[in-house]
Amino acid sequence: HGDIVISVSGGGSGVGIKGLIDGDVDIANSSRLLKQKEIDDAKKHGHTPVQHHVGYDGIAIYVHKDNPLPSVTLAQLKDLFGEGGTLAKWSDLGVKISDPNADKIVFASRQSTSGTNEYFRDAVLGGDQGRFKQECNTLNGTKDVVDFCAKTRSAIGYSGLAGATDQVRIVPVVGKSGQPVMPTFDTVLDGSYAISRPLFMYTIGEATGPAKDYLAWIVGDAV
Repeated sequence: HGDIVISVSGGGSGVGIKGLIDGDVDIANSSRLLKQKEIDDAKKHGHTPVQHHVGYDGIAIYVHKDNPLPSVTLAQLKDLFGEGGTLAKWSDLGVKISDPNADKIVFASRQSTSGTNEYFRDAVLGGDQGRFKQECNTLNGTKDVVDFCAKTRSAIGYSGLAGATDQVRIVPVVGKSGQPVMPTFDTVLDGSYAISRPLFMYTIGEATGPAKDYLAWIVGDAV
């Protein structure tokens, strides 16, 4: 299909889903399920969304590469990012930062249209009733979160595992086993990493033509 041009835009799962509802895109990438209201809205526009489960992802916890935080629990993450949480300094977690001016924790979060934001809220902050701290810095993509943590010694953020670079550290998360688990291909697929989620692509109706071939390639073995 050398004659086919694929145009990819970002902005979060909600942006892609809106594009699908409006009939402006052929495929919407999403890290969350469609909501019933979104399905109903699509049908009002004469569209029937079809779900394609294409993979899994781990939401990694990022800090500056020099941050020695050994691990973090889900309860601590809720206390860090959640409204009303009391963890505000690295010293509260027993972490000694080389720069004393960097003891105050700076938070990097994803924008509200992001499926990552929504999944983190559901999995860590307690579901629909969960709220992020107002002081969380809202960033538009995984790269922005990783770059922010790379440049900010006192930062902690969350986003997709694939965005990791050697300028940040990924912090293991204590899961059901009681042991710290790093997000890897294996731990995400077997569910032992606590903050794992499925990834979807949605089409308007069953995919046909080049879009069908593209989806087959996405889930196939060919590289």
